[in-house]
Amino acid sequence: MTRLRSTTRTLPEQIADELGVALVAGRIPAGQRLLEQELAERFAVSRGPIREALRLLERRGIVTLTPRRGAYARELTMDAIADLFNVRNAISALAAGQAAIAPVASYVDALKRRCAELDALAADPDAGAGAFADVATRAVRAIVKASGNEQAIALMAQLAEHTVWRVIWEWPLDYTTAERRRHQARALRDVLDAIEAGDAAEADARLRLALEESRDHAIHALVALRGQPVGASRLLRTAPPPDSTKRS
Repeated sequence: MTRLRSTTRTLPEQIADELGVALVAGRIPAGQRLLEQELAERFAVSRGPIREALRLLERRGIVTLTPRRGAYARELTMDAIADLFNVRNAISALAAGQAAIAPVASYVDALKRRCAELDALAADPDAGAGAFADVATRAVRAIVKASGNEQAIALMAQLAEHTVWRVIWEWPLDYTTAERRRHQARALRDVLDAIEAGDAAEADARLRLALEESRDHAIHALVALRGQPVGASRLLRTAPPPDSTKRS
């Protein structure tokens, strides 16, 4: 029986997240049928929460529901996962530049709080990768909201709820070392500094670089886990080197 973690998420959401990890990690192969009764026994629940969990996974694009045939695991390639990172990174970097030009003050304040939390986690030898990733994700969300760009905000929410993005961070793929956590905490604070300085190009470049580095760590971890390659074009670096004369 699979034991679900204590959380504020609903039971179907918890089941969907647990199954999503197995699907993204390749432990459930593409094309395999997901039988409601077997899953109900595995999670020690009725079939109702299982049906809702499968519908959530269908909305995230990793399960296919077919009338009278049931649920099947969809093929999820490494290229598709990398593309998701790249789309999210592009939206986030655009938002960082806009936040530097016309910031929404309340969300800049939220970003300051997230950066303080990241600094504390980076300094804590007992802090885990999962906790750091959660706060880092919230920091990026604050940056996007600080831009005031309603389309970017809506697209980021859609990426979070209707793709595999939420599933990807259900287990550590990056920030697994103290050095990586310290590096990313500094990088996001540099983004905050650029936003407060009103330097749009620097804010864009700093965030783009930080997110591309995180993408590469996560993708390489998934490649090793799944044993599948990713196209080199999916890992191109688009961020220019940061201007060290502006910010150390």
